[in-house]
Amino acid sequence: MDVIIKAFSGLFITLIVLVLGIGIISANINTGKAERFASDSAVMIGNSNFDRKIIAKCQSDAKNMGYVLDVNLVGEEGSEHIDHGTLKLKYRIVLPIISVEQEHYVESDIW
Repeated sequence: MDVIIKAFSGLFITLIVLVLGIGIISANINTGKAERFASDSAVMIGNSNFDRKIIAKCQSDAKNMGYVLDVNLVGEEGSEHIDHGTLKLKYRIVLPIISVEQEHYVESDIW
C-alpha cells in the first residue's frame, strides 16, 4: 500500500511540474510574439513616414491579436512635420494553473 501512495504522489507532482513548465514556456513564446509585433510595427510606421493609415492598420492588427497599441508622434511645434514617435504595446500573460494574469508592456522608438 505504501508503494502505491508513493507512486501516485510522484506521478501527481510530475504532472504539476509538467503543466507549470508548459505554462511558463507558453508565456515566453507569447512575450516573444508581442516583442516581434512591436518591432515590426515600429519599422513599418517609420518606413511609411508616420502615415496615419499605416498606424491605424497596425492598431487594428494589434487589436485582432489581443494587444493594445498606443502610438505617440512627436513633431516640431507649429509644423505638420513629424520627427519621431514612440510605440507602446500592452499584452497579457496568463498562467492558468496558478491563476497568474499580468499585463506587460513593450516600448519602442519610431524613427
